[in-house]
Amino acid sequence: MNFRDYYLSLEPEEREAYADRAGTTPAYIYCHLIRTPPTRVPTIKKIKRLADATSGDITFEALVEYFASAAQAS
Repeated sequence: MNFRDYYLSLEPEEREAYADRAGTTPAYIYCHLIRTPPTRVPTIKKIKRLADATSGDITFEALVEYFASAAQAS
Protein backbone atom coordinates (compact mmCIF):
# COMPACT_ATOMS: atom_id res chain seq x y z
CA MET A 1 0.00 0.00 0.00
CA ASN A 2 1.37 3.41 -0.86
CA PHE A 3 1.09 6.51 1.30
CA ARG A 4 -1.85 7.96 -0.63
CA ASP A 5 -3.89 4.76 -0.33
CA TYR A 6 -2.98 4.43 3.34
CA TYR A 7 -4.06 7.96 4.19
CA LEU A 8 -7.29 7.79 2.22
CA SER A 9 -8.20 4.51 3.93
CA LEU A 10 -8.29 6.27 7.30
CA GLU A 11 -11.52 7.58 8.79
CA PRO A 12 -11.61 11.37 9.41
CA GLU A 13 -10.88 10.94 13.13
CA GLU A 14 -7.99 8.60 12.32
CA ARG A 15 -6.58 11.14 9.84
CA GLU A 16 -6.61 13.80 12.56
CA ALA A 17 -4.84 11.46 15.01
CA TYR A 18 -2.33 10.36 12.37
CA ALA A 19 -1.49 13.95 11.41
CA ASP A 20 -1.07 14.85 15.07
CA ARG A 21 1.33 11.92 15.62
CA ALA A 22 3.27 13.02 12.54
CA GLY A 23 3.47 16.63 13.71
CA THR A 24 1.37 18.11 10.94
CA THR A 25 -2.27 18.66 9.98
CA PRO A 26 -4.73 16.73 7.84
CA ALA A 27 -5.05 19.81 5.61
CA TYR A 28 -1.30 19.87 4.93
CA ILE A 29 -1.25 16.14 4.16
CA TYR A 30 -4.26 16.37 1.87
CA CYS A 31 -3.26 19.55 0.06
CA HIS A 32 0.43 18.83 -0.41
CA LEU A 33 1.29 15.17 0.07
CA ILE A 34 -1.43 12.92 -1.31
CA ARG A 35 -2.36 14.71 -4.48
CA THR A 36 -1.21 13.06 -7.67
CA PRO A 37 1.54 14.11 -7.97
CA PRO A 38 2.23 15.61 -4.52
CA THR A 39 2.88 19.35 -4.61
CA ARG A 40 5.61 19.10 -1.98
CA VAL A 41 8.38 16.68 -1.16
CA PRO A 42 8.81 16.63 2.61
CA THR A 43 12.15 16.76 4.35
CA ILE A 44 13.75 13.52 5.49
CA LYS A 45 12.87 14.45 9.07
CA LYS A 46 9.19 14.86 8.15
CA ILE A 47 9.19 11.63 6.11
CA LYS A 48 10.54 9.84 9.21
CA ARG A 49 7.74 11.31 11.35
CA LEU A 50 5.14 10.34 8.72
CA ALA A 51 6.47 6.78 8.65
CA ASP A 52 6.70 6.47 12.44
CA ALA A 53 3.12 7.72 12.77
CA THR A 54 1.86 4.75 10.71
CA SER A 55 3.02 2.37 13.48
CA GLY A 56 4.75 0.14 10.94
CA ASP A 57 2.09 0.11 8.23
CA ILE A 58 4.39 2.04 5.88
CA THR A 59 8.16 2.00 6.17
CA PHE A 60 10.46 4.99 5.95
CA GLU A 61 11.99 3.47 2.82
CA ALA A 62 8.58 3.08 1.17
CA LEU A 63 7.78 6.73 1.87
CA VAL A 64 11.12 7.88 0.49
CA GLU A 65 10.42 5.88 -2.67
CA TYR A 66 6.87 7.29 -2.89
CA PHE A 67 8.06 10.89 -2.72
CA ALA A 68 11.12 10.28 -4.93
CA SER A 69 8.87 8.84 -7.63
CA ALA A 70 6.53 11.80 -7.31
CA ALA A 71 9.42 14.25 -7.60
CA GLN A 72 10.69 12.57 -10.75
CA ALA A 73 7.22 12.61 -12.32
CA SER A 74 6.86 16.37 -11.94
